[in-house]
Amino acid sequence: MFTDSDADIEKAQRLINDMQPGVYELKQIFGEEWKENNDPTHYGAIFKKLVENNRLTNISVGEKKSNNHLTYIIIKQD
Repeated sequence: MFTDSDADIEKAQRLINDMQPGVYELKQIFGEEWKENNDPTHYGAIFKKLVENNRLTNISVGEKKSNNHLTYIIIKQD
Protein backbone atom coordinates (compact mmCIF):
# COMPACT_ATOMS: atom_id res chain seq x y z
CA MET A 1 0.00 0.00 0.00
CA PHE A 2 2.39 2.75 1.14
CA THR A 3 6.12 2.85 0.47
CA ASP A 4 8.81 5.49 0.44
CA SER A 5 8.63 5.76 -3.35
CA ASP A 6 8.34 9.23 -4.86
CA ALA A 7 4.84 8.44 -6.13
CA ASP A 8 3.62 7.36 -2.67
CA ILE A 9 5.25 10.38 -1.02
CA GLU A 10 3.52 12.70 -3.50
CA LYS A 11 0.20 10.98 -2.86
CA ALA A 12 0.63 11.26 0.92
CA GLN A 13 1.53 14.93 0.58
CA ARG A 14 -1.64 15.58 -1.43
CA LEU A 15 -3.70 13.87 1.28
CA ILE A 16 -2.01 15.98 3.97
CA ASN A 17 -2.56 19.17 1.98
CA ASP A 18 -6.26 18.36 1.61
CA MET A 19 -6.78 17.93 5.38
CA GLN A 20 -7.83 20.67 7.75
CA PRO A 21 -5.30 21.54 10.48
CA GLY A 22 -5.64 19.22 13.44
CA VAL A 23 -4.54 15.99 15.05
CA TYR A 24 -5.11 12.76 13.12
CA GLU A 25 -4.25 9.08 13.09
CA LEU A 26 -3.00 7.60 9.82
CA LYS A 27 -6.29 5.83 9.20
CA GLN A 28 -7.96 9.25 9.16
CA ILE A 29 -5.42 10.71 6.75
CA PHE A 30 -5.54 7.77 4.34
CA GLY A 31 -9.28 7.15 4.70
CA GLU A 32 -10.76 4.12 2.95
CA GLU A 33 -7.37 3.15 1.53
CA TRP A 34 -6.10 2.42 5.04
CA LYS A 35 -8.62 -0.44 5.35
CA GLU A 36 -6.72 -2.26 2.57
CA ASN A 37 -3.57 -2.12 4.68
CA ASN A 38 -2.67 -5.53 6.05
CA ASP A 39 0.47 -4.33 7.91
CA PRO A 40 -0.29 -1.00 9.59
CA THR A 41 2.75 -1.17 11.87
CA HIS A 42 5.13 -1.44 8.91
CA TYR A 43 3.47 1.33 6.91
CA GLY A 44 3.19 3.50 10.00
CA ALA A 45 6.93 3.21 10.59
CA ILE A 46 7.64 4.26 7.00
CA PHE A 47 5.29 7.24 7.29
CA LYS A 48 6.76 8.31 10.63
CA LYS A 49 10.29 8.21 9.24
CA LEU A 50 9.24 10.32 6.24
CA VAL A 51 7.71 12.91 8.59
CA GLU A 52 10.75 12.94 10.89
CA ASN A 53 13.11 13.32 7.91
CA ASN A 54 11.03 16.23 6.55
CA ARG A 55 10.13 14.38 3.36
CA LEU A 56 6.50 15.36 4.04
CA THR A 57 5.61 18.95 4.87
CA ASN A 58 2.91 20.63 6.96
CA ILE A 59 2.86 17.65 9.32
CA SER A 60 4.66 16.61 12.48
CA VAL A 61 4.62 13.58 14.74
CA GLY A 62 2.17 13.97 17.61
CA GLU A 63 1.63 11.83 20.66
CA LYS A 64 0.94 8.16 21.08
CA LYS A 65 -2.61 7.46 22.25
CA SER A 66 -3.56 4.95 24.94
CA ASN A 67 -4.43 2.45 22.17
CA ASN A 68 -0.79 2.68 20.98
CA HIS A 69 -1.79 4.59 17.81
CA LEU A 70 0.51 7.45 16.92
CA THR A 71 -1.05 10.79 16.03
CA TYR A 72 0.13 13.38 13.54
CA ILE A 73 -0.37 17.12 13.69
CA ILE A 74 -1.30 18.77 10.41
CA ILE A 75 -0.56 22.48 10.32
CA LYS A 76 -1.91 25.08 7.96
CA GLN A 77 0.51 26.38 5.40
CA ASP A 78 0.37 30.15 4.91
